[in-house]
Amino acid sequence: MNNYKLVYDYAQDPNSFNYENNLMIGLGGLLLLAYVYHKGVKKYKVATIVMGILAVVLSGATTYMQYSEFQNIVSMMEKGETKTIEGEIEDYKPMDLNDHSSVESFSLNGVKFGYSDYHKLNGYHHACGLGGVICKNKQQAKIEYYTLSNLNYIVKITTRIDEVEK
Repeated sequence: MNNYKLVYDYAQDPNSFNYENNLMIGLGGLLLLAYVYHKGVKKYKVATIVMGILAVVLSGATTYMQYSEFQNIVSMMEKGETKTIEGEIEDYKPMDLNDHSSVESFSLNGVKFGYSDYHKLNGYHHACGLGGVICKNKQQAKIEYYTLSNLNYIVKITTRIDEVEK
């Protein structure tokens, strides 16, 4: 493995768990509640308070669920409950950057993978055209993944150093 380099690790990817967006909704709800309290708004007061509280609760629940999912995947990785395969990329099909419903896909030793920058996935999802590391057939790779609902999610990618530096 001296000629290989880790190029993606789900546990280290800052996009794997991003709570900032969820907390912004809750912050908006808190600001709405503070505004109603501070200004003493009478019209639509009950509706505004309900919407503010709902935003805070929804934000907290969403953040908790996403964090739990992130922790479950990292735990699977740490316990060795993921699968690892190594070989050459086959059947590589790039994502159409103009079609937000398209996916990039490839096979490695008969195991199929598909992903897109435009869809939230719990694993690798970076298309080659947008900075991803899987870009062609015959590329040497070692991939760690898990399967859920007949879909394979990539949690680690290791590629040859000479292919990373191109």
